[in-house]
Amino acid sequence: MKSVLIICVALVYNNVFAQTISKAWIADNGNGTYKNPIVNADYSDPDAIRVGDDYYMVSSSFTHIPGLPILHSKDLVNWKLIGHALKRQPPFNHFSIVQHGGGVWAPSIRYFNNEFYIYYPDPEDPVPLSGEKRELPVVEVKPVDETTPVFKNFYISNVFCNGAAKGIFIRGLPEMHVKDIVLENMVLKTTKGIDVQEASGISFRNIKIISDETNPVVDILNSDNLSFDNITYKDGSELLFRVSGDRIKNIKIKNTNPAQAKEKLLTEFGADVKEIKW
Repeated sequence: MKSVLIICVALVYNNVFAQTISKAWIADNGNGTYKNPIVNADYSDPDAIRVGDDYYMVSSSFTHIPGLPILHSKDLVNWKLIGHALKRQPPFNHFSIVQHGGGVWAPSIRYFNNEFYIYYPDPEDPVPLSGEKRELPVVEVKPVDETTPVFKNFYISNVFCNGAAKGIFIRGLPEMHVKDIVLENMVLKTTKGIDVQEASGISFRNIKIISDETNPVVDILNSDNLSFDNITYKDGSELLFRVSGDRIKNIKIKNTNPAQAKEKLLTEFGADVKEIKW
């Protein structure tokens, strides 16, 4: 009798469960019309563009990972999730703790010169700026539009500088890095050496720095894919490289003697020392 009761209960449960399974939502009525909502899911703050005969859309993902979902459509009615732009949410230490809200807000997707660009504001990821007190201030990350400056693809060589405040100063925006610049064959007699902020793909080759202030000789903040080849500087300098920010990635240094400096490298504000390769 006990077995019969168990079987009956199981049959009743399965029957009820089968009746509560919802069908996949389809906005396309199949006759040239559609019904709302187009996307029956939580894709907050969507932004869509057309590229040729295709449409692409991104949306907020807040603290969920993978983040920044990317959807594709041919007709603005039938959408398919094709991937995510974020595998991890920076700053990593901050978002390793479960929390509500924050993260990716109201992203924007754009297409230019055979490349897709996705920009998003994130109130938890401010850009550290230089100042008397080194800290991470709250800054505004602006969406990219036609007024956003773009600096990339420059080649500068054979420069002698005498008396400038800084030998080389590169500063991009968190939403638009200065990128793909080659600087080589330079002699810089300056107050400060090299300062690089929010930059990508910058190559420094054969640079001689004769600076009054040497703490540090080279200052790097939230930049990636930088290459330093044959950098010479004053013997007895206080600090050769200071690298800051949790968006530091792939900093390569070669043919440069760190033994002339009292201190070779200082990393701070979340910079990973493993991203600096000698």
